[in-house]
Amino acid sequence: MKNMLLPTAALLIVSLARPASALVYLPTNSLESLLANCPDVVIATVVSTDVPGDAATIKVENALKGDAAGTLTVQKLHLRLSLKEKKPRFEPKDTVIVFLNTTPDGKHSIAHSQTLANEADRKTMEACVKEVLPHAKILSDLANPKIALDEKAIKQSLIALVVSDNPYTQILLGRLMSTTLAERVKPDPDVLFLALLSPRKELKKGALAWTKKFAQLPPKIRLLVQDIATDPKAGDLAEEAKALLK
Repeated sequence: MKNMLLPTAALLIVSLARPASALVYLPTNSLESLLANCPDVVIATVVSTDVPGDAATIKVENALKGDAAGTLTVQKLHLRLSLKEKKPRFEPKDTVIVFLNTTPDGKHSIAHSQTLANEADRKTMEACVKEVLPHAKILSDLANPKIALDEKAIKQSLIALVVSDNPYTQILLGRLMSTTLAERVKPDPDVLFLALLSPRKELKKGALAWTKKFAQLPPKIRLLVQDIATDPKAGDLAEEAKALLK
């Protein structure tokens, strides 16, 4: 799977246990923010990267957001790795998900892209976007301290997503629980109950991080934390759970 490295400060690196397991490189606060702010999100096949002006042509296979269609010329093909080095985001014939902005003169500009390794990878990403898109604005707002939060709406979004069996969705929620949710929202027992039951390590780890914010563990949460603490297969999660029980 070809993944373009972004500057280190902008990376969230997560390991996905899924078909074609790989490392996925996405900017911090990535998918929810990109879905909330980019007018067009497409699955596309790369036609050419030999286009003047740091551009490429792509053929849209599926518009996940917006009405982009057909063959598009997209700007900002290259990622700058350093002051002297840059690298194309993708190569001809790659299947990619591309998050597009529109420039003042009406051109399509790449905000972010991800190369998809195979059909299973594509379907996983499409399903994740479909799930997350209706909640993207609410989740993205968590990262903006200037925006007042609607905790009832946040809970509704989390309840809808925490039951997903999509690995991308699960990992996204795990990241939110250990970062912006833990920083700005009181831990919710109903959401955490479902998250702690998940077999996905990244989601369970995030749930444990959010659980730390309880002044006292609710009984149903304590039982699940105890189960993790005594699970011989839980690895480092068991130690984190034990710390919560002290």
